[in-house]
Amino acid sequence: MLPVMFRNVCWPKDRSQFLPSSLWPYIKKLEFIYKSDYKQPLWVSQSRHGPAMKLLSAALPHIPNLATLQFLPWSP
Repeated sequence: MLPVMFRNVCWPKDRSQFLPSSLWPYIKKLEFIYKSDYKQPLWVSQSRHGPAMKLLSAALPHIPNLATLQFLPWSP
């Protein structure tokens, strides 16, 4: 059941932490959701996205089955 549930993951819903490392082997597609209503692009707005980007960059090398990473704007 876990391989199906965590195959496609959207993050961050809560920017304070990433998914538990025990789930990382199941992730094949990861969508990084960011707020697009800011005037600065994602890579410039370090104060807003910096903490989430640090968590993501630390986790990526340890997600062995990741095939797709997308950066998507958040929409309500």
